[in-house]
Amino acid sequence: VLSGITAARQTGIGIGAMSHEQVVQFDESSIFGAPLSASLLHGGGGDQVVVWVLSIVMILAMTASQFITQKQIMAKNMSEEAMASPFMRQQKMMLYILPLVFGVGGINFPIGVLIYWTTTNLWTMGQQFFVIRRMPTPG
Repeated sequence: VLSGITAARQTGIGIGAMSHEQVVQFDESSIFGAPLSASLLHGGGGDQVVVWVLSIVMILAMTASQFITQKQIMAKNMSEEAMASPFMRQQKMMLYILPLVFGVGGINFPIGVLIYWTTTNLWTMGQQFFVIRRMPTPG
């Protein structure tokens, strides 16, 4: 849907469940003057400085919140035996690799996707903080 919005707007048709008017509104959506369809690498209209700054801030927030959430989940009352397992070694490796992958790949993501991923990562981080603090693992 995201990749077809501009083409649908130009042809005057709707896309999916959206009417042509909704397609136009969606295509014109912006945050702080940066279009939601813009990305760090490909631009996309609006003030390019705002697009760059917003994209970089969102990429950093997305990767940091992902790292912190993974770290929270991994550290949740784990025994010494579990910490020495091959599964945990693989998890530790992914703890550092995945934020790098998303950080590098984030330059291609539209700002709308960065907003979605950052907010869901922050929400998940808050949920994990609540669950770990209020409901520790028994034993």
